[in-house]
Amino acid sequence: MVKYSNETVNFDLYEKRIRQSGYVLYDRTAFKVARNMLFGDSGVLKLMAIDTMAQRTRCRKQGIIKEQVLSYLIDWEGVPEHYFIKDRSSSSLSIDMKKCLSVVYENGYASEFLEYYMEHRSLLSLVNKMDKLMERFCNETAVNEYGLPLSQITYSVSQQANFRYNYKDPDIIAVIPKRTASCLSVEKGYLLAWGDFAQSDFRVAYNLFLRSEENDRLMLKYEDKYEALARMVAKELGHKFDYEEFKRDRKLYKTLTLATMYGTRGSKIKEQDTFISVLSKFLMRCPKYKAYYSGLNDLCQLGLPLTITSYFNNEQASPEKSSIDATVNRALNCPVQSGTSELVILTVNKILDCFYSRGYTEDDICVYCVRHDEPVFKMKKEVMKDSWIFENFKTILVDDWTPLSLTFEFGYNYLVADKDLTARFNKSVAENASRIDTVEGTSGKVYKPVPSVLKLQVYNICVPGHGTVIAYYDESRNKVHYSIAQAEDVEHIKLAIRQELHSLSLEAGYKGVIVSTACFEGEDYNQTGLYIRYKLTTVYALNKATNLAKYATCVYCKSVGAVSPVNPPVASYEGFVRSVTKFEEMEA
Repeated sequence: MVKYSNETVNFDLYEKRIRQSGYVLYDRTAFKVARNMLFGDSGVLKLMAIDTMAQRTRCRKQGIIKEQVLSYLIDWEGVPEHYFIKDRSSSSLSIDMKKCLSVVYENGYASEFLEYYMEHRSLLSLVNKMDKLMERFCNETAVNEYGLPLSQITYSVSQQANFRYNYKDPDIIAVIPKRTASCLSVEKGYLLAWGDFAQSDFRVAYNLFLRSEENDRLMLKYEDKYEALARMVAKELGHKFDYEEFKRDRKLYKTLTLATMYGTRGSKIKEQDTFISVLSKFLMRCPKYKAYYSGLNDLCQLGLPLTITSYFNNEQASPEKSSIDATVNRALNCPVQSGTSELVILTVNKILDCFYSRGYTEDDICVYCVRHDEPVFKMKKEVMKDSWIFENFKTILVDDWTPLSLTFEFGYNYLVADKDLTARFNKSVAENASRIDTVEGTSGKVYKPVPSVLKLQVYNICVPGHGTVIAYYDESRNKVHYSIAQAEDVEHIKLAIRQELHSLSLEAGYKGVIVSTACFEGEDYNQTGLYIRYKLTTVYALNKATNLAKYATCVYCKSVGAVSPVNPPVASYEGFVRSVTKFEEMEA
């Protein structure tokens, strides 16, 4: 068991280690067999799609080029044309798999034909990628444990968004689909050890934004974390949990949970749209998620560059998009994906440090490649006697998070576990049980992915001959500050508001201030350099500040013997006015 708390993520060391090999080896024979099997399956599916089309149209349609597919789906299967509009900027119809055909299929149209046709296209796409990769195979330079020749593929790697490291020239991860990844092998004398972070992104997302005492009980009780989430949603929204219904919907939880957390708020597919709507309601009742979502919106309205801090205190900039909603959605996934990346980097470095501290070298064990959250190590057979070190990482604790899980398997080809190696691993674990650490979680820390923005409602009421009463209301903390400006015309009132905000000592930790007023708009800086944006809004949107200003005006007029120009707040607001406390942090 390993524990992380305030670790510094050593990106430079990790980058050096994953660049060390610079190549991977493929079992050329197995690669060709896998490619040919996929190509054969693709051909069969193509014929089945054509046969289905011919039967449905009584042989009037028998082809799968774009125009024939569109004509068949629209004229014979009754699919509305709007399903084939990929984006609003194009007038031509599309048969894009993800944006068009999958939506048609999920809505129940032409199910049999599309099942064959889309799988045919998917397999054919994989075959094309594999053909291009084979063109880059270097000469056979080694054989694997089974005596089969291996071909070498060199690559480059660099850090991308969210601290992910992507392979390119070629991308050895994207080009090799999981179903054919067992072709990845290693030269004789070595073996592969690969780890699987179970549901890593979802677990990180849960720990960052969804946790509560009750939710933790469910998360720890149920092995299937999607079932745990489904129970949380039902409990929070007052629904009765139906296990059979969950089993039917589990695929939706698996494919749409993170997408919804990352800002998806609707779908053309009715079943998905309903699921997203329910999950969105749940998310906005999770205080940490709601605070992060609101914080991103506040920063976007402030108009400053959006910088997000990861759990392990690394900053990243999120690009500005065409709208506030798009910018927020782009940023929602940053803490989750960066958190997963950091955990992978910390773990890979720590595993290698453990082996190297026992005298092993980079030639004995090193990183072979990393597939998103699955680290793959290349190691000599004799290192297996200390393979118990991997068991130390089976459970990973981060402060007070619910535990993360990382399991390892061993083989000579990736994803093909070898029984003898598994037995040697189990023996190493048993013989070194006393060396496997047992640690306790630590207390949690307050995690703030984005800095706070102070939001004030400001409303003023003129008292003829006596100046202007101004109320500054902070809704997030239900606090108010009052001032009296010796001015009655609009321009001097604007100046008084600016000067008052300049003179106030605002609480530290804010990125900036958004001031909503019915008077003016613009931008400014206070005496400490804090950015202030003045946002013109309607009087209706300032109703709380308005009632506070009315209350203060009545009190002020009574103290100076003037006739109040406004009536006290209506009875329904009396309780609110009494509940607001003095904004001590804004005292001059």
